[in-house]
Amino acid sequence: MLLDKVLANRLTLLFAASGVGKSSLLQAGLIPLLQEQQGDDVVYFFQWAGDAGSELKHAIVKQLRGVLPDDHVADFSLPLAEFICRYSLFSDKLVIVLDQFEEFFHYRRLREEAEPFLRDLAAALHDPTTVFILSMREDFALELDALKPFYPALFDNFFRLERLSPQAAQEAIEKPLEPLGFRYEPDLLQQLVKHLSRREHIDRYGLEAALSLQKAPLRVEPPHLQIICSELWAADQHDTERCIRLATYTQKGGAEQILDSFFQVRMDTLSPKEQHLAASAFDLLVNKHGTKMSYPLPELADKLRVDEQVLGAVLDKLAKIWVLRKYTRQNSTALPENQAATATSSQHSVSWFELYHDVFARIAYAWNEAHKARQRRKRLFIAVAGALVLGVSSLLAFLQRALGAWTGLGFYAKASTVEALVKRFHAAHADQPFYRQALYRAIDNSLITLEVKGDEEDLARLEALWQQERVGQEQKTGPAWAIPARLEWTVARMQER
Repeated sequence: MLLDKVLANRLTLLFAASGVGKSSLLQAGLIPLLQEQQGDDVVYFFQWAGDAGSELKHAIVKQLRGVLPDDHVADFSLPLAEFICRYSLFSDKLVIVLDQFEEFFHYRRLREEAEPFLRDLAAALHDPTTVFILSMREDFALELDALKPFYPALFDNFFRLERLSPQAAQEAIEKPLEPLGFRYEPDLLQQLVKHLSRREHIDRYGLEAALSLQKAPLRVEPPHLQIICSELWAADQHDTERCIRLATYTQKGGAEQILDSFFQVRMDTLSPKEQHLAASAFDLLVNKHGTKMSYPLPELADKLRVDEQVLGAVLDKLAKIWVLRKYTRQNSTALPENQAATATSSQHSVSWFELYHDVFARIAYAWNEAHKARQRRKRLFIAVAGALVLGVSSLLAFLQRALGAWTGLGFYAKASTVEALVKRFHAAHADQPFYRQALYRAIDNSLITLEVKGDEEDLARLEALWQQERVGQEQKTGPAWAIPARLEWTVARMQER
């Protein structure tokens, strides 16, 4: 259906929720079909952190390099619409795919070059010689209102990619292993789809609403499916009967435990120093709203004030274990854009990093918060040990002066302590940010203690509190958003223990 829409229209909008698989559909499905069956020249573009207009022009020239004359010199000073129109003459049919378009608004929306680029893009969309596919997360769709004044027919043709149905999820689980002669035990297939559907319902509607929505259609998040299947394959790939077993799935704690531990297991492969660098990088690569960011390595190193090679080595490790994605971009610096130049003469390669998948954004943020909390506790321990040498009075003075009364709660916390603090946090007025932040830190300190000393009763109460707090989490910001994420982390650590 998507292919039919693309073939019949000059512009197709592709919308989907975060993590559903828009980029995978484009790269592994639609683009090969356009290239192999239709013979189209397809420009795939997704790099919005830099000068989008200039980099899109370079991407077009790079894609068409094989059909351009050997002595061709590109004039990058041309307006985008004229540039695209000129290069469409070298192709029987030029298709331009603008993927992750929400990132343009994230990086450029408030900058002065945003409106000129949208005007140029709208002018290019009117060109009948080129086909455009504009793909973005559905929760950013309203950002397109900035483009609509320049292209009123913007929403005339769109396609919404849904999460996987149970039947589609089962096919996605089984088909990759069929060429290898492997199979899943039937009971495992049934449980896996059921558990992932339930998790998607809870994530979307909250626990209480999910239990009451008996007739709501069941859906599965593709990245969750990919993670679990990868973990099961790693465990059972040497099975003599070529079977992925329910016992393996159960031993690993089921879908919830596999997903919750996936990120932590990978971070545990880093040394303490490497984890500290990774945590600093996450401050820039992930924001508190669960949105991933892209940065070039030199800029990351400069902002963090660390050696570029040392940071690069840590980020390369994270890229190899699927936590980060590394890609190379051509950074134009040597020549001004208003001079005619070849597509490569003014460029040098720069490594960029971003989270491997949107699904990791909130997990990474929660891990980062917990890591910082542990570092605070470590510094507190050292400070307290030093203060004890000076005497009890010095210790009390230190706690009162440097950390405040809330800090001490962490030393004797129970789940009831956390419940009371969370209740007090929600009762605090929004115009009391410092008080709310102090309460959040007290919650954080208490949870750290419970991760080590909490009992089964504490775990049960925290699980109930977490389910209560995660309702409507997507609409929350700041500490209010972080509380359920922080609770989830503590529950997972206590379950492991």
